[in-house]
Amino acid sequence: MVKVTNETLFLSVQKHRGDISKVSRELNISRQSIYKRISSLAYAEYVRDQERKHFQRVSLELQTLSDTALATLRQIMADKNATDNARIRASLGILDYSLRFRTSCDFEERLQALEDLTLTESNR
Repeated sequence: MVKVTNETLFLSVQKHRGDISKVSRELNISRQSIYKRISSLAYAEYVRDQERKHFQRVSLELQTLSDTALATLRQIMADKNATDNARIRASLGILDYSLRFRTSCDFEERLQALEDLTLTESNR
């Protein structure tokens, strides 16, 4: 029997949107084996690591876009031909986006701390 890596399992679960029957057929392993594997600590850690990496990539992209948006905002604010409404709406949009992003980051950090605490407690 071929050993299925965490990466292979993770990608298959993502591909089939959590449909374990399809994952089972694709990887040629039983559904019971998949459920057992998915509930393992090693797989959970792998998934969390992948989520962290994805979050970091998205965060970096959003930071880049935020820089572009701020540059655009600066241009609109400096543009004497832009309406007051355009300036205000652009400012509010950026402020709202920034607040939501920061809130999301804070939430992710708190959630990770709770998950780490839970793992520590369960390993005792």
